Amino acid sequence: MKNSSGLIAVIAHDGMKKIMSEFVCDHAGALSAFEMVATNGTAKELRDVKMSATTCGHGPSGGDVAIAAAVAAGEIAAVFFFIDSAVAHPHAPDVSALIRQCCVHDVPLALNRTTADAVVNRLMHAERARIPKPRATRTRAARNSQPNYRELPQNQPH
Repeated sequence: MKNSSGLIAVIAHDGMKKIMSEFVCDHAGALSAFEMVATNGTAKELRDVKMSATTCGHGPSGGDVAIAAAVAAGEIAAVFFFIDSAVAHPHAPDVSALIRQCCVHDVPLALNRTTADAVVNRLMHAERARIPKPRATRTRAARNSQPNYRELPQNQPH
């Protein structure tokens, strides 16, 4: 049965596809509980390791932006983006837009294998506890209604 908390996005730059494939294979059981969306090249790699994903276009041709839009719409529970930081990417502004949307909407974003492992563990903990998408559905208004701890009164001397 698929997770009710929505989609997870998986993206990998060409130089990181092997690491992404290893990650997906290592967590196949956990990841199979979620629907996945991926850019075209990453979706092909996922199919090669017997995982399926809905495609949203080639990353540099708008795929990263499509995933950013899904994050902004509250449809994505987590993003796993294996970035090859050793190579300059002509679509870097699209990558930045995706990262920014994850930050604005408080969606877990893993940019390397260690963080990806931690995010999967958190997602599975939330699933076992039947907690729906923990933060991705919170609106900006809900986040802004939380107390600003810098404005709380300081302890006064007696």
